[in-house]
Amino acid sequence: MARRLTGNEMELVFFLKVKAMQLQDPSHAGGCPDCLLFLAKVLHQPGIDAVYQPACHDFWNACISIVTTRRTDGEFDALREALRANAAACYDEGAHEPWTSRDLEDPLHRHVHALYECLFSVLSPDEPGQRTPLFSASGPKKIFGNTRGRWPLHPKDLFPHGERQTMEMHIRWCCELFSPVPVYVLQRILFTCRPMMFPHLLKSPLREQFLWCIVQMLHADAGRDTFAWPATVGYKRPARLSSWLGPDSVGNNRNTVDSLLQVISDGPDAGNNDMAKLYEGYEAALLPAVHTALDMVQSGRAEHHGSLCHLASFLGRRMPGWEPHPLTRAWRLERSAENEADVFGQLQAQLKTQYYRRTCSGPSCNRGIQDTDDAKPLPLCSMCKFTQYCSKDCQKADWKRETWPHKDLCPMLRTFVPVLEAESGVFEEAFWTLNLELSQIPWLLTWVTKD
Repeated sequence: MARRLTGNEMELVFFLKVKAMQLQDPSHAGGCPDCLLFLAKVLHQPGIDAVYQPACHDFWNACISIVTTRRTDGEFDALREALRANAAACYDEGAHEPWTSRDLEDPLHRHVHALYECLFSVLSPDEPGQRTPLFSASGPKKIFGNTRGRWPLHPKDLFPHGERQTMEMHIRWCCELFSPVPVYVLQRILFTCRPMMFPHLLKSPLREQFLWCIVQMLHADAGRDTFAWPATVGYKRPARLSSWLGPDSVGNNRNTVDSLLQVISDGPDAGNNDMAKLYEGYEAALLPAVHTALDMVQSGRAEHHGSLCHLASFLGRRMPGWEPHPLTRAWRLERSAENEADVFGQLQAQLKTQYYRRTCSGPSCNRGIQDTDDAKPLPLCSMCKFTQYCSKDCQKADWKRETWPHKDLCPMLRTFVPVLEAESGVFEEAFWTLNLELSQIPWLLTWVTKD
């Protein structure tokens, strides 16, 4: 039985319901942006999500709808002035969150920043091991399908205006560079809904706009972007950078970019060729930006992040005339030594990439959670717990498929699943218990590296 809410908890739920009513119509300014900033701060407090989550779906639906509503420049200007008037006329100044940063002087930016802060509070865990609909400590296969009524109930809740428009507007707010929070939210949604999002990131103009944004974040205040971007980008680097891209916040900026790059390269449902598809043709813009970021690492202004070296190495192979950055060269040597000594570590990493794919394992089927009515994870093979299927027909087809029949893979995968997250030595011991024939090893390697 659910416990009764305290007086303060009931007040918070009531406040959220009032804000939901104010925000219902995306074409109008929904209340005071400063009150919304204060609310966002409250929602980030640990341990209160169970109070407001099940009762306030209208609020989250309104937040995601507003930030992804497409508007003309004139409509944005009208919204900005309406929000400015709302803040000036607000009678509840005691509930205003003080803001001192010049980044949020624009009331529209303040409003959008607050909406994204509210979304981020519900999409990301406050503490290690905490579960949200988009995150489970037991692995990315265990997302959505939650029984606690927490928003979002279904991936489609995150795309209120369709996938294309939703992506277009998220990228717009990221490209305006006034706050890192739109990037945080984009990264969380990409982590969870890659099959719905990534195909749109490969199409113009979203691809070049997204890459332009990454380049600006990598350069931050330390580099200069000289690449001749196509006119379809439509954004210009601001003369005065926001404080989160400045020298005092460069460590946090690096964490923001690094998390995004890591999800692009190794996130759940990632394909082996995704990096090549996304970055092709823009290597000359990205590599200098990555080198700028690595210079900041080398000078001590930021911590060393492996995703930067990974991307620099990938781009460098496609631009042979470029001299590798010293940190990239050291990273390559370290990885080369590890790979020579740890073939099983490579196999383990490739198996984890396959395991984290959440789409149907049936031949020629790519159905995923987003294609179901209840958003529950697809049922796993009852024996290996590795592959998943949208139907009995797909499971039967995979069992007998010509190239990699699951009836042959299943005993191997059943051995690997318990040790996927174990130390490499433990994984190697499990491998040798299979007593594979020599001909089976390249066959298995071909399967784990397939896209």
